[in-house]
Amino acid sequence: MERTPLRPTKPYNRKARANTVIGGIDHSNLRELQRSVSTETHPPTPSNLSPTMSTEALNAHDLPPMLPEREVSMSAEASIAPGVTLARKTPMSKELGRFALGNGRFALVCVFNGETKVHVREYIDEKYPTKKGICLSPIRWAALLGTAFTLDEILSNRSDLRDDYRVHLGGFVYVKANKEYGTIDIRQYFIPDGQHNEIPTKKGVTLRKFEWFALKKRVDDINRLSEDLINAKPCAESLDHANPERYFACLECNPSRDNVFY
Repeated sequence: MERTPLRPTKPYNRKARANTVIGGIDHSNLRELQRSVSTETHPPTPSNLSPTMSTEALNAHDLPPMLPEREVSMSAEASIAPGVTLARKTPMSKELGRFALGNGRFALVCVFNGETKVHVREYIDEKYPTKKGICLSPIRWAALLGTAFTLDEILSNRSDLRDDYRVHLGGFVYVKANKEYGTIDIRQYFIPDGQHNEIPTKKGVTLRKFEWFALKKRVDDINRLSEDLINAKPCAESLDHANPERYFACLECNPSRDNVFY
């Protein structure tokens, strides 16, 4: 019996062999398999394929088209579990009006997180706010307007009040008139640990006399921008504050909790 001569084999190429084995699976015949499957299931026809298309083009023809970048992000959002929504950037602050006071100072009314605020602040180039300013809630704004007459008396030297006289607007925010320099200072105070006296912070603004008068001139225009400002009253004038126990327990009127009734 004659033996059939063996065909000569190519020398073993370890590198080429490694390129065809991925994840423990032999892919050496993958191209031939793809070509046979493509020609059996999707025979090339003159209507949709060119006779000169390569095997890679045939395989790509069977794949779904790639989504644009916007559609990809929308599909990723749709794959999130039900009841979970992606966080979106939404404007938290809405400006209602701005009034110039002079020297780059402005009175600004805005709504932040659903709450009306009045800012008296210094700006750079009338666009960029600085840290020189104070933010007042409607009740603190009402308290400031309620003490405007007394502040004017001090500025005009028609009052016998001492120069360090100040009025508490709420939450450690005080307003103080200086008749020597003719200024109105609205500033946040705090009490250091282990002490009992309030100390001023850098959070505040000092208005010159003409800036203070410009602010008072715009009071009606400022209040018209929000019903919260029109209806606001100082916290100390609340009906429940007629009871001393309620007054001293209020963190707005008595933030240091001095003389709290238990």
